[in-house]
Amino acid sequence: EIIRNVIDISAGYKCSTAVDRLGKVYTWGLNDKGQLGIGNNTNYAIPQLSLATTSIQVCMGHATGYALTASGSIESYGDNYAGQLGIGNTTNYNVYSHR
Repeated sequence: EIIRNVIDISAGYKCSTAVDRLGKVYTWGLNDKGQLGIGNNTNYAIPQLSLATTSIQVCMGHATGYALTASGSIESYGDNYAGQLGIGNTTNYNVYSHR
């Protein structure tokens, strides 16, 4: 799917994410830890629609993804071995977890 009207974009380690003006979050690249937030651990060479809620800003880490929603909450997904998702545990998530 072609992403149009991008308002924010971020690159992580072998993965990227973008959000369009409607708040849809798209992710692509390495997904071994679920960092794309699409509900699986499959790598994708073309953008996939994330399961994140309508967002206004996105950020990718080493194997993590974050989305800031219009209501001000943070959604995080991916590698969480050291608690980097900020959700109070060390479980990896391949779908977003609210914070």
